[in-house]
Amino acid sequence: MNKQRWLDAAEIFDNWRVVPRLILFMYCWWLAHVVGEILHWYFALPATARGLEASGMTSVVITAVTGLGTWVYKIYSDAGRDWSQTASSTTRATTVTTNTTTPTS
Repeated sequence: MNKQRWLDAAEIFDNWRVVPRLILFMYCWWLAHVVGEILHWYFALPATARGLEASGMTSVVITAVTGLGTWVYKIYSDAGRDWSQTASSTTRATTVTTNTTTPTS
């Protein structure tokens, strides 16, 4: 595979935004896992133990992990390409050199 094919493949990979989408997907999975675990823990407590402290901890954890979603989505959305530009990110330059000779008499 030549260098230009690698560059084209890298541009396609970048245009599909694979890494930011994986990060967003992993965050959503982690968010669901953490919220599920904290709610499972909270509802497994006896009714007498579900006091102010347990309720407060549950709400703080859920608020903290969901609050990170704003930052994670901002990173995802800011990583995108500016589609107002019509030119590709890779440009090819061609240099033409002409030699002219003057006739001598």
